[in-house]
Amino acid sequence: MNLLAQTAADTAPLLVVGGLVGALALTAKLIDTLKLVTNLPTTRSSLLTQLGVFLVGIGVVFLFGASQFGARWQVEGISVSDMNAASKIIVGLAVAALASVGKDFVKARDTYDTAAMPSLIPEPRPLHVEPPAGTVDVQLHPPTPPS
Repeated sequence: MNLLAQTAADTAPLLVVGGLVGALALTAKLIDTLKLVTNLPTTRSSLLTQLGVFLVGIGVVFLFGASQFGARWQVEGISVSDMNAASKIIVGLAVAALASVGKDFVKARDTYDTAAMPSLIPEPRPLHVEPPAGTVDVQLHPPTPPS
């Protein structure tokens, strides 16, 4: 089935379902993002990762819109290259949300933890560790030469 050869009337049900799925995914990821915001600072890395995913999704849609491929990718009958900035942002957020939900699905189904990723921002390491209370901090110095 060639979707590019079909008329707008033939693909209208697909666009409605695709738009609905994108809106549902975006709603779910925005709720997850709000949960991350309310649990700061312990969720800082996850929040920055999700915000980065949203920015990348928007950037990809703007990049597609500026490329020669933008005229062929249509959403609701409007090519991405002809969309205004607000429409590109909405589509970019929906694309990012779908990608994020897909990644969540893979992580939920994976029993071998192959989807594990390191933190975007590693936890800071302490510069100096204080010795436990009640212990003596002994520092070894090289012997001084006899004078």
